[in-house]
Amino acid sequence: MYKKGDYEVEAEGHHSTVKLRVSFDEEKLTKIEVLEENETQAFVDDLKDRFIPEVVANQSLNVDAISCATKLAKAVTSSVEEAITEAGGDPKTFGSGVIAGHEASAYAKA
Repeated sequence: MYKKGDYEVEAEGHHSTVKLRVSFDEEKLTKIEVLEENETQAFVDDLKDRFIPEVVANQSLNVDAISCATKLAKAVTSSVEEAITEAGGDPKTFGSGVIAGHEASAYAKA
C-alpha cells in the first residue's frame, strides 16, 4: 500500500513554514514528527500532544482541528496528504480533510 520510508514535507502555518517528517511502513502511517516551526507554542503543543497522535492512531485526517489554530491544522493536513501521495498512497482513502472551526471543542476548554 505504501512505499516504506520517511518523507519530509512542508506547508505554510499561521506564522511560519511548518516542516514535518512523515514515516510509513508498507501498511500504514507510523509517525509524524515536527522538524521545524515558529508558531504559537500552545498550538504547537496541542499539535504534538493531541492532533498528530490522533491522526496516527486513527489513520485518518478526519480529526478535530486544533482549537483556534485552523490554519496550522490545515498546514499539517496538507503536508501529510502530500507525504501519503509521495509514499504511493491515496489521501482520499486515508481520510482527507480536517473538521475545522471547532472553537468550542472540549480541547478549547482544557
